[in-house]
This record gives sequence, C-alpha cells and structure tokens, in this order.
Amino acid sequence: MAIVKEWTSQVVFLASILAGFSLSIAVQLVCSRERRGIVLCSIVAFVVSAALLLATTAIASLILMRWEFWQSSTLSQMMLVRIGRVRSGTGSMLTVGVLLFLAGLGLVGWVHSKAIGVISLITVIVTALAIFWAARILP
Repeated sequence: MAIVKEWTSQVVFLASILAGFSLSIAVQLVCSRERRGIVLCSIVAFVVSAALLLATTAIASLILMRWEFWQSSTLSQMMLVRIGRVRSGTGSMLTVGVLLFLAGLGLVGWVHSKAIGVISLITVIVTALAIFWAARILP
C-alpha cells in the first residue's frame, strides 16, 4: 500500500502543476484579441485539461487525506475494490488531462507561425509517444 501513497503524492504534484499551467495559458489566450479557430480549439483544450487536472488533484488529495484512516482500519474487499476504481479513474483523468495539455501546446504553436506550429506538433507527438511507450512497457 505504500506504493499507492507515493503514486498518489506524485499524481497530486504533477496534476496541480499542469492544471496551473493549463489555466494560465487558457486565460492568456482568452484575453488575446485573436479569434481564429485554432485559438478557440487551444482554449478548449487547455480549459478542459485544467478542469480534469484539478479534479485529479482534488480526488488524489482526498485519497491522501484518508490514507492514515485506511491504514489503521480493516477495509473490506468491497472497499478495496472501490478505492481501486477511484484510483483507476483518477489515473484516466490524469492521462486525458496531460494529453489535452499536450494537444493545446501542439495547437498554440500554429497561432504564432507555421514553423513554430511544426516544431510544437513534432514535440507533442514525440512526447505523447514517449508517455504511451513508458505506460505500455511498465508493469
């Protein structure tokens, strides 16, 4: 169970930082005078990413706050399954939030220029592939 606590701590850390970045980028884009479709798609990607990452942070924080109670009590098999489901759902929200954050980064490069758009797109694709590769090979 110690590994679950460490996993949860890392999720809170990562999700909270990325949520802050997503929110600040979305606010910058909303305040800009640019109204092209690519900007609107970027805003949507960053806003949804921020919302998912904030939810991930909140849920993972709840897990950490209840950790000591869970350690001091005997949990039924049903409760362990429920905790596992919440943890799995939190992991899914984190993954989708990170991928939407990456999508926003890939889109926002095109706002500046074609060259920056290509560079941001290539960077995002390589990063997403690295994440999927690591998730696939780790047990």
